[in-house]
Amino acid sequence: MTDAINIKNVITHSLFTKELDTNGDEPVKTVLSIVHVLREARCCYRCCLRFIGSITMEDYTASEQWIDRVCEELEKHSYKATAINMNAELPVSNMHRDHLLWIHVGDQLALEHHDIRDLKNPFRHILGKCLTSRTGLSMDPEAPLRMNIIIQHEPSASEHLFLTQAQNPVLKIRKVRQKRVWVTAGDGRPVIRQALNAIDADDARSLTAIPPLPVDIKPTLASIALMHASCFVAARYIKLSREYSQTPWVIKGKRLTEHSVSDCIAPVVQRYHRSDAYKFTTAGREDANVRMLGTGRPFYIEVINPRTPSDYLSKEDFEKMESEINQAPETKEAVQIRHLTKVQPGDIEHIKQGEEFKQKTYRALIWMSDVLTDERIAEINVQCSKPFKILQNTPVRVFQRRSAAIREKDIHYFHLERLPATDAKDPANAHFAVLTLTTGAGAYVKEFVHGDLGRTQPNLATIAQIKSADLIELDVLHVDLEWPPNTPNPPPHIVHN
Repeated sequence: MTDAINIKNVITHSLFTKELDTNGDEPVKTVLSIVHVLREARCCYRCCLRFIGSITMEDYTASEQWIDRVCEELEKHSYKATAINMNAELPVSNMHRDHLLWIHVGDQLALEHHDIRDLKNPFRHILGKCLTSRTGLSMDPEAPLRMNIIIQHEPSASEHLFLTQAQNPVLKIRKVRQKRVWVTAGDGRPVIRQALNAIDADDARSLTAIPPLPVDIKPTLASIALMHASCFVAARYIKLSREYSQTPWVIKGKRLTEHSVSDCIAPVVQRYHRSDAYKFTTAGREDANVRMLGTGRPFYIEVINPRTPSDYLSKEDFEKMESEINQAPETKEAVQIRHLTKVQPGDIEHIKQGEEFKQKTYRALIWMSDVLTDERIAEINVQCSKPFKILQNTPVRVFQRRSAAIREKDIHYFHLERLPATDAKDPANAHFAVLTLTTGAGAYVKEFVHGDLGRTQPNLATIAQIKSADLIELDVLHVDLEWPPNTPNPPPHIVHN
């Protein structure tokens, strides 16, 4: 606010402040006196309004300062939005300067201390009003598009350190090492506020200038950060290859598979949303050499900082994304997706909860040390005709990433059959069979087949009472989880010979 502001307007609005509410003409006289003292200390008229408690934002006349840079930043990123949640981080020196100025006012006018209106509120109002006028974006504290503006004033950045010299200092500065760099800690805004509330006025007068010395250097706009809340896209993927990992498989800087499922899907979604990054999350995982067939495995993608949020993409856009992924020349024979759609943040809990309860159906090509006759296969199926439990010690192959424990897992369905369309009397086929299993969440099927050096009990070899069994190939046929929400996901119809 310039000196041309109507001081009568200032006085009028100050009458709404309860702390200055007295009888007769006293409110006007008190306000005039406060403004006079503050102006002598070279306090601007906008801050005079804060000190006398003006509650009407329109009093804080708008200024064009910094609005051009803010608009340029918004234009550069071209977010699709109708509202914005604006936050501002102002110079920390405002805190102690407000406190010291009110001590000065109290010394001059014998007034008791009262709360001063936070500078952040009128600042956001002033800048927000200009921003709405220039861009059409409304100000909404719940808007998914967030803007954080940092204003700095280097000449006064360390003025608050006088608080460390108080008789009983609350503010205690220390050096700490963070990510191999020494940084200053202990002078956050909440601690400074506590220190200002604790310091005695006489102590403050002895440690620093009251009123605070005027500054002629204006604050600067240090940074503007824009971030849109994540949006979520869901589907199911089918993996037809035994050479694709679920996500990039890298050990010691070396990539062990050329392709991954996430690489086939997520970049397309990211491009349509114009986002910074993504997170690919699935309901469980299969090894690279295991196919995911049937209805596919549920997954969702968290799209981070999208310039085009999902709400601005049509049903046709999602169909185009799905088609582009499914028709990609290099990967269409390996990875396909179904039911690509947007979901709400609360929906993703469905996948996380499903980790503990979902059932999965597998089909495995196995080898057994003994010759399999029709009679022996029938005996094994009868033995496993009812659901049963197994105990699995942490598998050797995942020991580096899972804690050692013995976990009880459920086998809900078990069926062993000869290889389809093969001669049972052919010695080459007599040791091979197809095993179909439905298990509870977290069961290790490979270890159930080969026993994992006896760490899984019972296992296929102990059930069949043979020396050993091994797994040749494994497919996941079904993951029993309704995903995306409200999308039918019927289990496969399994036909046995």
